[in-house]
Amino acid sequence: MRKKGSLTQKLLGVLIVALGLFAFVQCNTGTSTRQEDQAAGRTEDIDRERRELANDIQRERDDLEDKIKKYEDKLTDESLSEEAREGYEQALADLRSAREKLERQFNDVENATAEEWSEIKNDARQAMNEIGTEIDQATARVEDQIESMME
Repeated sequence: MRKKGSLTQKLLGVLIVALGLFAFVQCNTGTSTRQEDQAAGRTEDIDRERRELANDIQRERDDLEDKIKKYEDKLTDESLSEEAREGYEQALADLRSAREKLERQFNDVENATAEEWSEIKNDARQAMNEIGTEIDQATARVEDQIESMME
């Protein structure tokens, strides 16, 4: 009879160990799921931010293309003075340079990894502010030049 009690105790011990392992695995699976959910949520946030920033850059590029086209059209005017022509050409050079910078920022935003996203996002916002200032200065300079020639 002693052998039977010993077998029952052994089976009970194996059952307790098996239940403990099962509970441990289930707890760890829940942790992984939470971590996976947090990572997925972070990825969704990055994707949303990326789309928003890319759209902002695209809008700025579209506005810039309109200005470039406007100045290119002005250069076709045969009656344009040489001084005005030079002003528009300089403004065009500045605007085209700004367009290249916007292109680089757009590409950086589109290709940024999750690990570098925060830095890329901040760099792109700062660059957009600087490019916006460059565009404003280029257009103001040529408009001031043209206005002073009209006086």
